[in-house]
Amino acid sequence: MVGYIGALVASIAIFVLGLVFMKYLVKYRKFSDVDFPFLIFVLYFIELVLLIVDLGFENLSFLNALPTGNVGPLMFFTLPFAFLLPKKARKYYHTIVALLSPVMLIFGVFCSISFIVMAKAFYATNLLDILCHAIFSVYGIYLVRSKQVDFEVKRNLVAGGCLLGVPLLMLILNAIFQTAFFGLSVYGDHNIYNIIFPKSAAVSIVLYFVMLAVALVAGYFYQKAMDIAHDALFGDAPTDSSDSIAPTE
Repeated sequence: MVGYIGALVASIAIFVLGLVFMKYLVKYRKFSDVDFPFLIFVLYFIELVLLIVDLGFENLSFLNALPTGNVGPLMFFTLPFAFLLPKKARKYYHTIVALLSPVMLIFGVFCSISFIVMAKAFYATNLLDILCHAIFSVYGIYLVRSKQVDFEVKRNLVAGGCLLGVPLLMLILNAIFQTAFFGLSVYGDHNIYNIIFPKSAAVSIVLYFVMLAVALVAGYFYQKAMDIAHDALFGDAPTDSSDSIAPTE
């Protein structure tokens, strides 16, 4: 319990400190552009390794932590590879990251609280997952503050459509191969974040897509509100990207 209280405090501290020092993160983009994605990826990779060592390849916790498990693991895994994308495609990917920022923070805090209440033992893998969510949330805000995401309407729609297309693809694969990627099984093993809400797989699938779409829309308004609040509290962040070693946009 104490460990998960520490995880909750750490996730909140990461978020708050990220906002406080955001102008420096933006100022030194040549480090931030690289450090954020690779730090999240490294923590995520260590989590996978620990799950394999402790539980094995066939354990449900390991399978859910794979990129095919849900949106979170998918984003953690793909972050470093965004550097390989063409400039235009990278803008869409970064838009997805920014839109997911609030739900990542909420999910990390929710997991911390649920572990405090229900977990009987502390697992380092849970701590790593919580940290990934917290850092990802700050990264989404950083992308907006560094002007790498501008929330142009068409880009928002395309980016959101691309993200929604991933679970749709998983759903098709599940229907064909009787798998349960993203918890979207049509054969009775359906779940949303490992929780079975409705007994009907069809209702669960619709609910999943509605929740994800709502999260993306909420992410847009959240980022707009955060931008205004950050300017009011800390002033405008520097936006000079000339010293970035990542591909500029």
